[in-house]
Amino acid sequence: MYAVVFLFSFFATLWSIGLSKINLVISLAVALGIVFLISMLGTVIKILPWLILVCAGIWLYRRYGYR
Repeated sequence: MYAVVFLFSFFATLWSIGLSKINLVISLAVALGIVFLISMLGTVIKILPWLILVCAGIWLYRRYGYR
C-alpha cells in the first residue's frame, strides 16, 4: 500500500513541477516525505489504544495511588 502511495505522490509531484534532474530529485524527496508522514500517522493510530491505557493508568495512580 505504501508503494502505491509513493508512486502516486511521486508522479503527481513530477507532473506538477515538470521534468528535469533537480525536479526529479525534489519529487522523489516529496514522495518519500509523504510516505514517511503517512506511515508515522499509521503507527500513531496503531498504538493509540495503548497510549490511552497508559494515560488512564497514570491518572488512576496519581488519583488513588500515593496518598
